[in-house]
Amino acid sequence: MIVLWDVDQEKGSGTIVGHEIEEMQEYVPIRCAMHWEEVGACVQEGCGALFTMTSRTEPPPEGDRGALPSGVPQYLITHVDKQAKLLIRFFLFYLASLSLDSNRPLQPSSAGTHEIDWNKSIQYIQDNLDNSELSLEEVAKQNYVCKWHFSKMFKKQFGITFREFLIQERIDLAKRMLLTDESVTNVCYAVGYGDLTHFGRMFQKKVGMPPSRFKSMHWKKTGSREGSLG
Repeated sequence: MIVLWDVDQEKGSGTIVGHEIEEMQEYVPIRCAMHWEEVGACVQEGCGALFTMTSRTEPPPEGDRGALPSGVPQYLITHVDKQAKLLIRFFLFYLASLSLDSNRPLQPSSAGTHEIDWNKSIQYIQDNLDNSELSLEEVAKQNYVCKWHFSKMFKKQFGITFREFLIQERIDLAKRMLLTDESVTNVCYAVGYGDLTHFGRMFQKKVGMPPSRFKSMHWKKTGSREGSLG
């Protein structure tokens, strides 16, 4: 997987993504990161190279970054405007799509019409939410189809990508667990997040508040109701 980090998008200057790229991101092995923590999360999933692009003439300060494993190649592209960034994105995605077509094994014609057991797939996802390594490829294997085909069929079936569905399921489970006496840290790891900061950011994005605040608001109310029954 290649990670493309737009430093300026993190700083708030914005960038152009393009609808074509948005559609390709789920099944082409390139991830567009908007901040350094997201870069680190992608590296944990398995990163082959990191491309960093910025409109500035110098790389982001060391204080804005952390350490990546020494085996991860890093490429820095500086002094690029919005149009150049869009061209870079299209170029990388185009090269990746060519690589997929050349490496994808030939399959019988019936593979394209293989009936996917969605109940089985969803149940497998829900049973393995605590597994931080749970991937699109792993779920696709349960139906004996390649991950590229599974990804496209998943989006067609549910209207969202596999990654979006997985995040939503994890956040929903986290909300239920936060209504118990489980700590935020325990919930974080129980729903498959290996980093508390990343978990907090995703929870904030989906729920509108940090997990600690969600727990303090709802757990106290639940506890007071239980106490009054006694």
